[in-house]
Amino acid sequence: MKTNQGRQSPRDLNAEAAVLSAMMIDTYAMARAVEMLNDEHFDSSVHKKVFRSLVELFERNIEIDLITLIDKLKEKNWLE
Repeated sequence: MKTNQGRQSPRDLNAEAAVLSAMMIDTYAMARAVEMLNDEHFDSSVHKKVFRSLVELFERNIEIDLITLIDKLKEKNWLE
C-alpha cells in the first residue's frame, strides 16, 4: 500500500487479519470498515478476497459468521 507521498507503507499481515476478524465479530467495526476501506488496503490476495466476501455479505444483510463466510468463498471458488 502506498501513501500519498509515494512511499511504501509497512506491510503487516497480522494487522490485516485483525481488521478482518473485527469485521466478523462486531457490526460497528464492519460498518466502519465498509465506509473507510476497500480491498486495495490489503496486501494479501487472500485478505482481499475475504474482505470482498465480507462486504458482499454485509451489503446483502446476511448475518456474518464463519459458516456464511466459508459458503461465500466456496461460491466464488476462492476457498482452497
